[in-house]
Amino acid sequence: MTVHRTAAALLVASVLVTSPVAAESASAAMRVSVQVVARAVVSVDSEPQSIEITPADIRRGYVDLDQPIVVRVRTNSRRGYMLQVNNDSETFSTIELALPNAAMTVSSHESWLQRPYVPGGDVMAVRARLHLAPGASAGRQPVPVAFTASPL
Repeated sequence: MTVHRTAAALLVASVLVTSPVAAESASAAMRVSVQVVARAVVSVDSEPQSIEITPADIRRGYVDLDQPIVVRVRTNSRRGYMLQVNNDSETFSTIELALPNAAMTVSSHESWLQRPYVPGGDVMAVRARLHLAPGASAGRQPVPVAFTASPL
C-alpha cells in the first residue's frame, strides 16, 4: 500500500512540474516625491570652562576671553541659516563677538546674524569681549554665551 501511495505522489509531482504555470503580470505608474525638511544643528566644539573676573577687569569694564569659542553649525538649507546668540547672565551687559568675516553685539538677551551655507558645516572660532554690568563683582563666572541656529 505504501508503494501505491509513493507512486501516486510521484505521478502528481511529475504532472505539477511538467505543467506550465500561468501567472498574470500587471504594471502601473507610480510617482514618488520627497520633501526634505530644512534644519540647522549647532554644537560647541570648545569653550573656556569659566571666566575669572578680576578687580582689574572691573576697573577696565570688560573681560576678553583667553581662548575662542569654537562653534560648528551644520545645515541642509542651501540658503544658509540664522545664528542666534543669547546672553545668559546678568553679570555681563553687552557681549561683542568677532566671527570669521562678521561681528555681532549682543546688547540685550539675544542677537541674530545671517550666515551662508557651508558644505560640511560652518566652523567658527568666535572671539568674545564681555562688558561688565554695573555692580559686577570679582570671581569665577560660567561662560554666558549660548548659540542656536535656524535654517533659512
